[in-house]
Amino acid sequence: MRKTLDEALKAVFHVSLQEMIQTGTGHTQSAVVFSKNAKEALQHYNKALHFLEQKDWIGFGKEMQKVQSILSEMAKKNELQSGALQD
Repeated sequence: MRKTLDEALKAVFHVSLQEMIQTGTGHTQSAVVFSKNAKEALQHYNKALHFLEQKDWIGFGKEMQKVQSILSEMAKKNELQSGALQD
């Protein structure tokens, strides 16, 4: 597990959020959606940490599943976009 959101995003997408935003106007909408999803994942991650501190393993697991779901969807979209850009 990465310590920061940026480290996690770099591990999944091999670019930072800042790099995603700076890719140009053609990708601005994608960067906005990416940013929104990243913030949502971070919120669930923070909730998971709270549950972990409380030793609420069920709550922790549910929040981590939400994080995984969001990041998996983001990775899938990234793969689709990368493929479209290569064509």
